Amino acid sequence: MCYLFANHNNLESVPNTLPAGLQELRLAHNRVSSISPGAFRNMSKLRLLLLQGNRLQTITGGDLKGLLSLTLLELSGNLLSSVPTHLPPSIQQLYLSNNSLSQLSDDSFSGLSGLKYLRLSRCGLQSSGLRPQVFNLSSLVELDLSYNKLAAIPTVPTSLQYLYLEANEIKGFNTTSFCREVGPLSYSRMKVLRLDGNNMSYQQIPPDWMLCLRVLQSIYL
Repeated sequence: MCYLFANHNNLESVPNTLPAGLQELRLAHNRVSSISPGAFRNMSKLRLLLLQGNRLQTITGGDLKGLLSLTLLELSGNLLSSVPTHLPPSIQQLYLSNNSLSQLSDDSFSGLSGLKYLRLSRCGLQSSGLRPQVFNLSSLVELDLSYNKLAAIPTVPTSLQYLYLEANEIKGFNTTSFCREVGPLSYSRMKVLRLDGNNMSYQQIPPDWMLCLRVLQSIYL
């Protein structure tokens, strides 16, 4: 067995009797509030784990131990109040939307050196709760921060290609969020930038923005 789909049931915990050869495990929209000790001990082949729409309040250091190949972890719509620590370093896609993450520290995503896609929409995030280097991930390609309470564009890596900031409370546009300096080799790789639903207009974009966002294909205000 390679795939196990058990979405929309009444499971209260991740069972510890799962087949060792699983590659995908889908437990979305259950009542999961805990992960049984050692549930993933022998599941080194699991690549995808969906746990959205459950009742997880925390994930402890040993809960995901054994997931050596995990690339996608979906935890949206749980009861998390902070980013879980000790996540498998193999993760490339991490989805945490619809949780209550009021604070993000500089090391919230440390250890995830291959992280490419990060979704944090509808988490109640405010600019005062974001540390300056929280998104300092050179591998990051897409970042979703839509439908939060951010008052400013956060600093993002120049590798980022897709940034979703719609429906926040942003009032200004600062190119230093994307480029540390503007020069022939230091421009942003941003392709899509969404700022619609904020308190901004095209008139607020500084005149040097094209020097920084040279490859931008779409901008929404």
